[in-house]
Amino acid sequence: MTKDFVGGLLLIAIAAIALWSLSGLSQGTMRVVGPAMFPRWVAVAMGIYGAVMVLTSFVREGLSCERLTLRGIVFVTLGILAFAASIRVLGFFIAAPVLGFLSGFAHPHLKIRESLILSIALAIACALLFRFLLGLPIPMLVLPGVSINF
Repeated sequence: MTKDFVGGLLLIAIAAIALWSLSGLSQGTMRVVGPAMFPRWVAVAMGIYGAVMVLTSFVREGLSCERLTLRGIVFVTLGILAFAASIRVLGFFIAAPVLGFLSGFAHPHLKIRESLILSIALAIACALLFRFLLGLPIPMLVLPGVSINF
């Protein structure tokens, strides 16, 4: 089995789950866009791309799949759970670097200093994007009894 084949099947599965999840939402029309229009068409495009990957894996030689290790799955999941548990309690400026740092342990050759720098830089970039450019109401820093929203 090649990586293209497995990746294509994974994209098809994610697209199918997304389409099923969106089945209760209205797509709307081109004049009045509904809440499911953009996600539905992204899921359709992802499914088509996955099908193309699966089909081309039969005619083109690709890299074979390696043995799956649990290290990546465990640390990325821990990072996501830590983010979910701490975003409202501590704020984005604490939760985002924790997510990045914990997820960094998924790589077998982690360099702690580089992971910390990358986590902080990504947190700043995401804060600029989500809070300041998109204007989402995300608590940036929560101190005891005080929520700081820049």
